[in-house]
Amino acid sequence: MIGSIGLVIVALLVVGGGYAYLRFRYSQIKSVSIGSLTHGDTSQPFNVLLVGSDSRAGLTGPNAVQSFGSASQVAGQRSDVTSIMHIDPVGHRAAILSIPRDLFVPIAGTNGSNRINTAFDSGPDRLIQTIQTELGIPIQHYVEVNFDGFQNAVNALGGVDLNFPYPARDAYSGLHITQTGCQLLQGDQALAVARARHYQYYENGYWHTDPTSDLGRIRRQHTFLRAVAKRALSRGLTNPFTANAFIGAVVHNFTIDDQLGVLDLVGLARDFHGFNPNNLATYTLPTRPVNNYLGYGDVLFPEQPQDSQVIAQFLSNGPPGPASSGPGAISPSEVSVKVLNGVGTYQLAHRAAAVVAAEGFNVVATGDAPTLGYTEATVLYAPGKLAKAQELQGRVVGGALIREDPTLTGADVTLVVGSQWQGLKGAPATSSGVTSTTTPAVAPESPNSVPPYDPKTC
Repeated sequence: MIGSIGLVIVALLVVGGGYAYLRFRYSQIKSVSIGSLTHGDTSQPFNVLLVGSDSRAGLTGPNAVQSFGSASQVAGQRSDVTSIMHIDPVGHRAAILSIPRDLFVPIAGTNGSNRINTAFDSGPDRLIQTIQTELGIPIQHYVEVNFDGFQNAVNALGGVDLNFPYPARDAYSGLHITQTGCQLLQGDQALAVARARHYQYYENGYWHTDPTSDLGRIRRQHTFLRAVAKRALSRGLTNPFTANAFIGAVVHNFTIDDQLGVLDLVGLARDFHGFNPNNLATYTLPTRPVNNYLGYGDVLFPEQPQDSQVIAQFLSNGPPGPASSGPGAISPSEVSVKVLNGVGTYQLAHRAAAVVAAEGFNVVATGDAPTLGYTEATVLYAPGKLAKAQELQGRVVGGALIREDPTLTGADVTLVVGSQWQGLKGAPATSSGVTSTTTPAVAPESPNSVPPYDPKTC
């Protein structure tokens, strides 16, 4: 949406009265007030939360109810797609970090954890708070698209080209590709590709299933983004008539925050109108699968220290505001820890505390958790102590949940030990044996590294 609007703005500004007409078109886009956004300046690096909403409310497209179900059949809304775009106007660089929908984290403003896509059911504010609190990524702006908006954007471009090495299908999303090679997809099949989590391909006489579910879907979405950008450039959106038809088709199905002004978009258009879509860096947040977790079904847990490394690399073009520093940036001796027994096993907290202290953390107390039955280790942190909590979380063998606890006193963090407790792993070391405090570089995903059965750009 941002890239396409940038092209449209360039087109509209080169004709007489372009700016006034742009303001008129801009006023047709729905905007919302979001109190949790971090204040920022679009002349400096900033982050935009991009959400693909699965809400069925207000859909008007042909066969919408048959394709997606009605709002009464599929109530509420979830963030079917949750991505963050990091935009660096100074360096003329952009990157996208995708967050898997099944990432299991504490949900801001609640007393519990759930899949991150459920946070959106209460609106963008709670989702943004969850991302800022749990991932340490500041969000300055927000863009949301629904099913109609996605299809209309693709149709306004005249379709999008994707190259399918094998016939492909997904019974849940409605994907049905019968031919191989480059296919011109209209809005309905383009949306089916972007939503496919049960992707199958036909090879050697039978159907194979992509086992990666949402992670595979994210991978295909990144390919799709590049294909859309290539199509937009090839369709000549710098032609004002083409641009007007495109923006007229999409403005009614997008939502933005009310702080993203028309002058901000003009500035972005000036800085990025020549951006090569092949230079878009894409990342996916690393996760660890946990099957049938406490009645939530199969979920994904954050994976440290890889999460912090990927986030730091994603924001490395000039992160706006504080970001996750990652394990190794803080000395364990700077972290005061309470260790609590979350299982009830005799002296579990005492034994775990000895392990934590042996790794250099400052253990200040032990005891039993207010409730038992913990499976995964959980790291609670006092307000403002996220970096210290991540230092401990990154050392827990097998990973740990993490969430803020405003009531925590007497320590920076509390470690609640669960039944799967296996101890801590040592700090990463350099070849000289000295503890490393440098976040390892993480390469963005390569368009050439997709599995052979995935579609590719033409």
